[in-house]
Amino acid sequence: MSMYISRLRLNPYQSARLGMYEEHQALWDLFADHPDRKRDFIYRSLNNSRFIVISKRSPMDKKNIWNIELKEYDPKLKSGDRVFFSLRLNAVRKTKDADGRQVRHDIVQDRRKRLLEEGVSERDLPIRTVVAHDAADEWLRSRENDTGFTVVTGTLIVDSYQRYQARKKPGSRPIILSVLDLKGFAHVVDSQKAKTTLIQGLGCAKGLGCGLMLVRRS
Repeated sequence: MSMYISRLRLNPYQSARLGMYEEHQALWDLFADHPDRKRDFIYRSLNNSRFIVISKRSPMDKKNIWNIELKEYDPKLKSGDRVFFSLRLNAVRKTKDADGRQVRHDIVQDRRKRLLEEGVSERDLPIRTVVAHDAADEWLRSRENDTGFTVVTGTLIVDSYQRYQARKKPGSRPIILSVLDLKGFAHVVDSQKAKTTLIQGLGCAKGLGCGLMLVRRS
């Protein structure tokens, strides 16, 4: 199955009008070849109205508002490879409330809450970047059997941890996203699972620019 990686740049006039959800809609227009099409791409927003997209199909710029650099994407990895990775991650811990409904908890806030429950006082809590690092490291390690990657101990870096609000339309209930920008080194432990991870992404909110993991051999 052919896959593609695109480097996109949006017309500056268009980009000035876009929030997070509008970005998603503009990118969706590139791949929505019919009304019932399901999303089959993941992406990451960069600076200066630039995006990286991994997709099953090549984009179609029907509105002529994009500059597109396109090539086939077929990551060649083997077990034992050491790679440098970067990842924009929205990760959650799922629980159920008293009524049995699923509730999603931001992993950073969840770790902070668990520390308090374990007896750590507010005053003695680690700073937010440390809590974010430990939460991300724990989350990634808990999924090594699924992702095909294992993070090299001591190399994970949290570049940022931020919360965003996105609205589908003015006045609608906001979607709140907690986003971690991560980088570090990892070893490939299962090449096929690792390739699937690179193609399908990690975590939640993939339709809003999270989950795309980029690697290069180191």
